This record gives sequence, C-alpha cells and structure tokens, in this order.
Amino acid sequence: MGRLHLIDSPYTRRLLTLLRDSGTGRAVFVQIMEELGYVAGTEVYRFLEPREKKVITPLGATWSGVDFPELEETVIVSVLRASAPFTWGMLKAFPSAKVGFVGAKRVEGKRMNGFFEVEISYFSVPRGRVYVITDPMLATASTIYAVLDRLRVRDEKVIVASVIASEEGVRRVLLRDEVRALLTFSVDPGLDEKGFIVPGLGDAGDRCCG
Repeated sequence: MGRLHLIDSPYTRRLLTLLRDSGTGRAVFVQIMEELGYVAGTEVYRFLEPREKKVITPLGATWSGVDFPELEETVIVSVLRASAPFTWGMLKAFPSAKVGFVGAKRVEGKRMNGFFEVEISYFSVPRGRVYVITDPMLATASTIYAVLDRLRVRDEKVIVASVIASEEGVRRVLLRDEVRALLTFSVDPGLDEKGFIVPGLGDAGDRCCG
C-alpha cells in the first residue's frame, strides 16, 4: 500500500463533509470539486522529479530553489463527466499541462469478477511523460482499468487522482504496475449492489452536471 497517498487535513475534511451532504447544491458542489482538484494537483508534485534552479532575488541575492522539468510533459487525463471541475482545479496547479479527455461509461448489469464492462465513446489523449488520471469516484476501478488499457504506457509515469475511493478500488488500482501513485481524500469501506461507494457522496456526475 506504499503507493497510496491519502490527502487529509482539517480543511479537506470540511470540504468532504460538504460534498457528502445531500443538501449541498450543485453550484457549491462544483466549486468544492474544483478546489479539491487544486489541492490534489499540489500533492502530485511529490511524485515528480525536482531539479535545482538558482534565481536572483530583487535584492540581488542568489537563491537555490527547484524546478520540475516534467511539467511540460504532464498530461491530465479527465474521465468525463464528473471529473470536469476536478480537472479544472488541478490545472491551476499545472497551468502548462496538456489535457486529455476520455468519455467512458460503465455498462450497468454487465459485471464479471467485480468489474463492470466499460464503453469508451471518446478518447483523445496527447502523449506525455507523466499522466494524471482524474476520476473523482474510484469505485470498482473498472473505468481506470479501461483507461489504462487504452493508454498503453511503457516508461511513462502514471498517477491516479480521486476524491473518494473504495477499499476494493484502491486494492485493484495498486495491482497495476504502471501506476506510480494513487491520490485520494478518503477511502470508504464498501460498495453497494450497484457498485456505488458507501457512504460515498452519490452520483458525482449527476451532482456536478444535473
């Protein structure tokens, strides 16, 4: 489980409480998703390779800081539709990143060994050295598996970022050798008979988009 990175602070716990509340309206829900995307983006930097960079301050002093050469070759892969605001928030931390989009939908009723069949209707992902797959609700990991199978990475670095993950989903994602890290704000214990995370926050796509 060393590749699992749980993002936890009093601030993020408050945001998660609002997300889970069935009384939170769509506008606030989208705003919080975007904010959590930014927070997750700042955490992704932990898994990039830093390089020393010297700068001159306005007072003429030399400061030895860091830069991240991988930033120019980072691709944020947005799994539509729930991930849209989460992705926009992450882009605030990665303003130079490329963006890929995947239209994926699981086929209800078609489930084998815990995995749903996933239909990918749209796949447009530019090449890069680092891929950050954004999928707010990591339930059965069926969608992540489908995206990884289409990416067909070799030496590239893959990071999965979610808001809430199930224990089952975490376990499955970490079976994929190409995933360097899995970031999430909460690991929930269960899945219901329809494959939704419990306690979760409901259908993130519906709550974001109506």
